[in-house]
Amino acid sequence: ESIVRQYEWIFQCCAPDGRALRISDSYGIDAMADLRRADALMELDFPREKKSMLFPDSRMAVLRKGKMTLFADSMEWLSGHQHVGRPQILLFYGNEPVIVDSGCCSYDRWEFYLAVNSNKMHNVLWCPDFEDKKCAIDPRITGFDAEAGVIVLETRVSFEGRSYTWQRKLTMDGHKLTIEDTAESADALRWAARLFFRQNDTHTADANTIMQLTEDYLMTLRSDAKVETELVPVMNDFNKID
Repeated sequence: ESIVRQYEWIFQCCAPDGRALRISDSYGIDAMADLRRADALMELDFPREKKSMLFPDSRMAVLRKGKMTLFADSMEWLSGHQHVGRPQILLFYGNEPVIVDSGCCSYDRWEFYLAVNSNKMHNVLWCPDFEDKKCAIDPRITGFDAEAGVIVLETRVSFEGRSYTWQRKLTMDGHKLTIEDTAESADALRWAARLFFRQNDTHTADANTIMQLTEDYLMTLRSDAKVETELVPVMNDFNKID
């Protein structure tokens, strides 16, 4: 029964092209090929229909609306091969990645290993005054409505007597994703936030708007806060710096 649940998770939580999601220290392996091999060895009785689902035990959620697929990773942070930046979100349009992960770290490059594990290399809001690896982090999924296309994430972070609570509400209708962030603390803290996109033709329309053109879609990002763009190295599907 446990193995069946694991493969149902893999089926629902792999990327639209069938590869494993790039979260924490994971690689872009062919997850569907692994499922086919398991099918040949045992009976895996679960529905083979891609749909919106919440996995409360692993704190993972997926929303599917039209050609858009949104994943939210709020797994418990236990260190080791997990990355600090969470809850992490990933967005696909069809098979094409839109909001992406910076990838698995290279253990041959210590400075890159530290960077890729950190908050600043993930799609999160964080406090630069806190040291990533010394924080107590408790990410959770506090709301999920598949029909309305809503996921609510909430994370409590504490460091040396100070703390904050960050809530992220995600609303998706198949054409648009709205991200609403709220951070609260009894202390005076600084805030930073990042979203990682695939390297495509990108245009800064104004201080609050970025547009990105691909062969499959035109994406427009509008923010209430001022936005800036920069190119940063990440790990590709072959675990190489790209």
